[in-house]
Amino acid sequence: MRAVDPRTSSSLLNSVANLLDTAFPEDEKVPMEMLVSMCDADGAHLDAFVADPGDGTAEPGDFLGFSMWISDGKKCYILYLAVDANRRSGGIGSRMLADIASRCDNVPTVLEAESVHAECDNLEQRLSRQKFYERNGFTVAPYRSIEYGVLYDIMQKAQVSPEEYIELKGLLFSDLAEHTEIIWPQ
Repeated sequence: MRAVDPRTSSSLLNSVANLLDTAFPEDEKVPMEMLVSMCDADGAHLDAFVADPGDGTAEPGDFLGFSMWISDGKKCYILYLAVDANRRSGGIGSRMLADIASRCDNVPTVLEAESVHAECDNLEQRLSRQKFYERNGFTVAPYRSIEYGVLYDIMQKAQVSPEEYIELKGLLFSDLAEHTEIIWPQ
C-alpha cells in the first residue's frame, strides 16, 4: 500500500470524493474543492491510498482509502481518515495511520471523532471507531470540542493541548477559533 496525491488522477480524486460523501455525516464534510485547496497550506497532505503489487490487500492500484492531515513539524492533526467500505477490518486503517506517523516523524498527533457522549443513533459505530484509534496508540484527551454545534471527542497520540489543537486546525481553517468551543467534562 502506498499514498499518492489524488490530484494527479481524476479517477482517484473521484474515489476520494465518493468516500468522503459516504463515510462522513453531512455536518462533518468539507466540500471537495475546499479539501483540494487546503493542500496549498504548508505541511498539508491529501492522500489516496492504493494497493501495491503483492501486498495482498487488493489488485495493484486499487483505491483503499484516503486521509487529509497537516503537520507543523512539531504536531500533527488528522482531519480525515477513511477506508473504503468494502475493505474495512483488514488492517488498512492501521497501516494508513502508521504511514502518516512515519511521514510526520511520529510527532504528537491529534484528531477528533464523533463523541460517544452525545445523543446519537450510531453509538456502536462511534465506540468501534474510538476502540480502533485506541488500538493504534491514541487516547481520549481530557477535553472535547464543539464545532458548529457538533460535539467531538479529541483523540491524541501523546499529549496535545487544546491551544495546540486549535492552532493546528487553524492551519487548514482560518476562521476555526471563532467556531470552536473547548469543554472540560466534569
